[in-house]
Amino acid sequence: MKGFSWRWLLLSLLLAAGFARLGWWQWQRAAEKSAWQAELAVLSAQPPRPLTQVLGGDVQRGVPVQVDGEVLPPTLLLDNQTRDGRAGVLVLARLRVDGVAEDLLVVRGWLPLTDGVRALPPLDPLPPRMHWFGHLDRPPAAGLSLGATPGSLDQDPALLMRVDPDWLADQWQRPLLPWVLYLDPAAEQGFDRDWSPRSLPPERHRGYAAQWWGLALAVLLVYGVLSWRARRRNRARKAM
Repeated sequence: MKGFSWRWLLLSLLLAAGFARLGWWQWQRAAEKSAWQAELAVLSAQPPRPLTQVLGGDVQRGVPVQVDGEVLPPTLLLDNQTRDGRAGVLVLARLRVDGVAEDLLVVRGWLPLTDGVRALPPLDPLPPRMHWFGHLDRPPAAGLSLGATPGSLDQDPALLMRVDPDWLADQWQRPLLPWVLYLDPAAEQGFDRDWSPRSLPPERHRGYAAQWWGLALAVLLVYGVLSWRARRRNRARKAM
């Protein structure tokens, strides 16, 4: 019985230590996210620089850039994008940027689907060349990604389930930047835009940390209660 008790004690301590470590990791992530958000606020307030200058160094998420280039077909529509409870799509353009070897995807913004009908209002064609500015970030997240293929480029506009730069580059036989330009609200030829970096907020990480630490405490409490009950039973047997 004594050996059995020590084994349970060791297991409880290992579990509690593991949960506590995970909680500490989440707490550190919260601190890192807070610092990153502060840096991003300073970075985002800077005037946009030409993309050629930005690509010459370490590219940071959210860096403001400006581009000039040739608009190439087709227009891309990222499906299953909801906003305020309404279904819609993100509209993206492909730009061959002056002085850059790789093409660039530009998120023009969000458009709602017609209520009750999976149909979009007609999209006016873009001018052959555009001057755009906004923030560089990762490709937009898929709302609902089904199947191995992101979609089809046979039509214009082309409907996609997800934005996969490698797949698009292979289809177009052209290199494509892994970064995407999210248009500034003041930029022309855009739709509904509310860019913000996709990342868990620090508060969420702190909440996860509290949950892990709560589990660590629960393990120790459960072991303590069960151990106390076992000792009571042993004393009762000895007293008989």
